[in-house]
Amino acid sequence: MSATELAHPTPETLKRFQCLKLLSHSDRQALAERLEIYNARPGEQLLDLGATDDNTLYLLEGRLELRAEDNHVRLIGANDKAARRPISRLRPSLYRVTAKTPVKFLRIDNSLLNEYTQFEPSSSILVEESYLMDDGSFLTSSDSTEQLTSLLLTDFEQAHLMLPSLPGVATRVGEYVLAAGHNIENIARALMLDPVLTAKILKAANLDLPDAQRATSLKEAISRLGVETVASVVVKCTFRETLRKAPSLISNMMRAWWERSLRISAIAYVLARLSERFDPNLAALAGLLHQLGEPALLHYAQGLEEPLDERLLKEILKSNLAEVTHLLATDYKLASELREALEQAFNPLRDHAGPADYADILLVAERHSVIGQGPDSGPALDQMPAFRKLGLGSASPQFSLKVVQAARQAMEQAGAMLRHPAPAA
Repeated sequence: MSATELAHPTPETLKRFQCLKLLSHSDRQALAERLEIYNARPGEQLLDLGATDDNTLYLLEGRLELRAEDNHVRLIGANDKAARRPISRLRPSLYRVTAKTPVKFLRIDNSLLNEYTQFEPSSSILVEESYLMDDGSFLTSSDSTEQLTSLLLTDFEQAHLMLPSLPGVATRVGEYVLAAGHNIENIARALMLDPVLTAKILKAANLDLPDAQRATSLKEAISRLGVETVASVVVKCTFRETLRKAPSLISNMMRAWWERSLRISAIAYVLARLSERFDPNLAALAGLLHQLGEPALLHYAQGLEEPLDERLLKEILKSNLAEVTHLLATDYKLASELREALEQAFNPLRDHAGPADYADILLVAERHSVIGQGPDSGPALDQMPAFRKLGLGSASPQFSLKVVQAARQAMEQAGAMLRHPAPAA
């Protein structure tokens, strides 16, 4: 990039940015003297898709284009609320950032930010992209949806991000976990019926561990924590769920998310068995957690002053689910193989070099899961690169029937669990 260095920013300029506005004037003055303002011409690239550099961009003047891997374009101007936060802060970057007009911006090394703020890359992945929508989008035109995003990000920054289970499911799963005693197999089987409890057990087991040592299965996580600790975590979480009461619309959407997660998990297990390269249990776990951001978004929708209708809630989910799931996969310390599968499985037309991977399994499982579930605007299975990579173009009708049966059996087993109390320990 041929950006040209200009003058230093003023302390007042730095004050407009959220992570810098709480600094004292003297600290902003000292930081400003160590920074330079850059400019770029229209068409110049400020950040590449997938970039891992350890710095942060702030927009001062002009307008930027953010283009995602699926070619979805988001625009942000210097006067937009989104410009108060870093531009495409997630690493690897989810966007290619290009100047649409002449722009002025700051490029700040994160080690310098650490000298002045509590800015930590691992805990400051804020899904600021959820603000970065086109001018005509709901996030820039609705006070309610801006409030939802603000509530979610504020809680995340304060390490209080709420991720609820479906109350009735969590309570019954808790009963089955307690009834299982020291049988790790039965504990894992029960937890696999609740995506949120599963994620929380993985987080507890992986806390403070380097990525290479993080658990990639529930049984491994349970063994590491010990059944007593697992039972304690589950009891605390399920007790909180008994205190929640959601509007019927939110409850119905939560129920639909839960059912879809179980179907995707079951189908992913079947698909993974096609090749010895895949671990079916890991695929099932990834399928269960695939859309983990949805209950978080639905929960924060309840906290709005004005309730949202179903259409707007669905728009929020469509536009923010990938980013919030990415956020949770990072915050919940998921192992890299699991995290990468979740982060790459939101573009049904995703294509990549090399053989099929777990994200391909999730993409095909998700498409299978919606067949027969109502109106669907997604691509046909045979149009998906993932479908071809998995070698499903020549799959027999018997295999398709097996996939459908797996999803049906998963729901029948879950329904049986909800209808019947846990056996006595």
